[in-house]
Amino acid sequence: IAYHLTARPDFRGSVVVIERDPTYARASTALSAGGVRQQFSTQENIQLSLYGAHFIRDIGRLLEVDGDRPNINFIEGGYLFLATPSGVPVLEANHALQKSEGADNALLDAHALKQRFPWIATDGLALGSLGLSMEGWFDPYGLLQALKRKARAQGVRYVTDEVVGIERTGDRLQAVTLASGARIVLVQRFDPVSTLETIHERGITVMLGAPSMWMALNQLIDVDAKAFDSVRLALSGAAKLPE
Repeated sequence: IAYHLTARPDFRGSVVVIERDPTYARASTALSAGGVRQQFSTQENIQLSLYGAHFIRDIGRLLEVDGDRPNINFIEGGYLFLATPSGVPVLEANHALQKSEGADNALLDAHALKQRFPWIATDGLALGSLGLSMEGWFDPYGLLQALKRKARAQGVRYVTDEVVGIERTGDRLQAVTLASGARIVLVQRFDPVSTLETIHERGITVMLGAPSMWMALNQLIDVDAKAFDSVRLALSGAAKLPE
C-alpha cells in the first residue's frame, strides 16, 4: 500500500509505516511459499491476481532504485487443479470465467493429464485445469524488501514501534498512539494556518510532509517563531525539495 500510494503522480500526502518487527521474522509474507495464480471462481480474485502477475513480471523496472533492479526469481510453473466426474461442471465454469478475464490456462482430460504428467495416477480423474503462464512461485521475502526499498525511495518513512491506540472523530482517524508513548497526528487536508494551530495545541515534535507543505508554511507571514518550539525533527518526502 505504501509503495502504490506514493507511486501515484497525483498523491500529495505523506506515508508513515509503523512496523513492530522490521526483521519480519514472524510475518506471514516471510513465512509463506510465495505463489500467484488466476484459477479462482470470482472475477475480483482473478483480476487481482492478473495484476499481481504482471507486476511481478515487471518488478525489475517498477521497483528499480538507483540502477539496482530486484529479481525475485519468478518461476511460471503453473498450478494444476484436478476434478472427478462430479466436479467437472464447476471446473469448466471456473475455467470459462478465468479465460474471459484474460487468464492463460488449459483444460486437460485424463488422457492429456497422463501424457503431460506421467507420474500422476489418473484413476477416477476426469479433468484438470493447468495454468500455462502468469502462475507460479517466487521469493516473497525478496518481494517484501524490494517494495520496502522502493517505498523509502519514494518518501515513505518506516518507524519501528507498535500502534496501541487509535483516536477517531466520527468516521475520521485523528491520531494513533504508539507503544513508545509517541503519538502520530493525522491532518486530513493540509492548511498552513490550521497546521500551525495543531503543532501548538498538540505539542508536535516530529513533522513529515511533502515539499509543497513546507513551501506553504514558509510563505506564511507574521508567524511567531515559537510556533515551532516543540518540533525536534522535520522530514520531507514524496518529491525532491526545490533548491
